[in-house]
Amino acid sequence: MDQAVRTMNSVKELGINLAIDDFGSGTSSFVALHRFPVDVLKVDRSLVQNIEHSSGEAALLHALVGMARNLNMSLVAEEIESANQMLAVQQLGCEFMQGFYFTKPMSAEKLVDFLRKDSKLDMEFQSDSQQLTSRRSSGFQNS
Repeated sequence: MDQAVRTMNSVKELGINLAIDDFGSGTSSFVALHRFPVDVLKVDRSLVQNIEHSSGEAALLHALVGMARNLNMSLVAEEIESANQMLAVQQLGCEFMQGFYFTKPMSAEKLVDFLRKDSKLDMEFQSDSQQLTSRRSSGFQNS
């Protein structure tokens, strides 16, 4: 595990953020949260799938939001597929989301076209750094 941590630190020194994907599934570990130099936790879909109907899922996600904040990590809720899921996740304090509710997967070229044409997005494009950030009018933030 020490070699993995050294490798991850080398990658971070290049300015690359690291994420743990599918956190909350059977393969993730709380040990990784304090040992690995991770910037982002991507919450497994199993914790948001029935979020608007399950107090257990809501409690787990709420706890993960607090834990991520305390560890200075961003938290991304994966596979948001409805407005109700988005609102429930937002109300629990999760700022970042991804899923079919927002758009289907697309190439980088189609993404740029989509962001330029979508009137629901308030875009800021910094051509000098080629960095694109957007915010949905409902308060959603792309990650």
